[in-house]
Amino acid sequence: MPDISVLDTGVLIGATIQKDTHHEECIEYLLTKETCFLTPTVEREFDNKEEDIRETLSDEITQHRHDVSNEVDNQTLSPSTIDWIRTNLLTRELNSYRFLSRYYQNLRNEARYATIDRLQVISDLEEIEFEVWQDETEEYGGLESLVEYWDEPIPSYPDVTHDLLIHEGDDPIVCIEAHHIATEKPSSTELATTNPRHFIRQVGDEPETREKNILRVTNLDAVVDQSWDRGS
Repeated sequence: MPDISVLDTGVLIGATIQKDTHHEECIEYLLTKETCFLTPTVEREFDNKEEDIRETLSDEITQHRHDVSNEVDNQTLSPSTIDWIRTNLLTRELNSYRFLSRYYQNLRNEARYATIDRLQVISDLEEIEFEVWQDETEEYGGLESLVEYWDEPIPSYPDVTHDLLIHEGDDPIVCIEAHHIATEKPSSTELATTNPRHFIRQVGDEPETREKNILRVTNLDAVVDQSWDRGS
């Protein structure tokens, strides 16, 4: 396993936002790696996206709370009512789906031996809305204690850029920055992502997977998938 990791933006978002779909995988990853680097592009992307992502999560949970309040009449929630909420008031397209689904699964287990009050659930959801804005890395000493910021100059590497299949947004730049760190550091280096479609899988009629392409044309030793549904 490589000693050094370069983080894609999704891993950083997942680590800092507890209600993010990939939080558990990303925070565990940061806690187990010896050195995690943030590149200038990832730092900039994170600064640009973080508030919008938190706001989207907060808005989803607010809307879900309103739906529960308006659609559920029973003052005590039975396991079947909780199942109905999960089936009818949650969709997998929600960014908050994984967290909320797990919340209701725990609630359903609790309902087998305790009374689940509707108003308490609504209150729980309201508290969750506020928790969205917390930085989960504070529990571990803050982000600065988990990552290192790469602030040295990074050349362009035009030959590597030309041979990369990845082309979406700033992803090629992230690959180049990770390649440079792998070039400069003596230890083995991997790139961590929560976006396997862009960084790992084969896309369309491309001749090889993105992972094989990245490993072939850069000095990276591995590309690792930290998404919650990796392998599916």
